[in-house]
Amino acid sequence: MNKFLIVLGAMFALGSTVSFAQSNNLSIGIEGGVNHSSLRGNDHDSQLVRDPGIGFTAGVSFTYGITDALSLHSGLLYERKSTRFKLHYVDPTGTTPSTTKAHSNFDYLVLPVLARVTYGNKAKFYINAGPYLGYLIQQVDKAKAVSSTTFSNIEHYNRLDLGLTAGLGAGMPINNNSMLTLELRQNLGLYNISKASESVNSDMKTRSTNLLLGIAYTIKNQ
Repeated sequence: MNKFLIVLGAMFALGSTVSFAQSNNLSIGIEGGVNHSSLRGNDHDSQLVRDPGIGFTAGVSFTYGITDALSLHSGLLYERKSTRFKLHYVDPTGTTPSTTKAHSNFDYLVLPVLARVTYGNKAKFYINAGPYLGYLIQQVDKAKAVSSTTFSNIEHYNRLDLGLTAGLGAGMPINNNSMLTLELRQNLGLYNISKASESVNSDMKTRSTNLLLGIAYTIKNQ
């Protein structure tokens, strides 16, 4: 809970800073791409070994200019974090133990609040960092055995996810008001998303590396 309050406080402080920058430009855009995601720590099922998987991220973005070099970047993203594992099962005859490949999808709504430093003239290069708040809207496990099987274990996980985000990227102007961006972004979860009791030594945290392509349109103040 303390981490949750700290992150919310940081978001409020950054938002307050922007509210006083009334003469600055606002950029609105979309961004999306693929991610490489994993879960750190111990699963509620001690027999389950999870490997990293490939997911995706997509959403809208907002950038508020504070100075020529400093801005606040935020947005609302749909991020699918995926992991892979081997599922043990017994065939329909009930006699032959087998294994099959399976994967878990964790679908989050993610709100990052990032301080961004930009440099460059025509081509822009930037770094950004800050907290993010995630909310788990869906969790699905999928396995292929004799037939495809889909089931959800969302009751085993906390809905909230809190963490830190850092990234670096570049932007190339398309015209006077539009820019194409490419960013490599790392999301590191700091909050235990597992609901399992401490007696089973369960402590699971998210991590994802995102490659994001975006386009932004700048609304310039007169």
